[in-house]
Amino acid sequence: MQDDYDLLIINASVIDGSGETAYNGEILVHDGVIVKIGNIQVQAEQIGQIIDAGGKVVSPGFIDTHSHGNALESRRF
Repeated sequence: MQDDYDLLIINASVIDGSGETAYNGEILVHDGVIVKIGNIQVQAEQIGQIIDAGGKVVSPGFIDTHSHGNALESRRF
């Protein structure tokens, strides 16, 4: 059976770049892409890997300015 999601990060103090204060939440990843941030309810069997980020800050979505590629050619860039 194949997992539905690659990764679930739980118990994270999330700073999302919106300017709001950090909040406790989870981050769900599928095929290397963040698909949901917040209060996530999924079955453990659907997850390839679970990381407990308790006591740590997670700040998803940072752009690596050292990446090489063309944003006009690749949506994932």
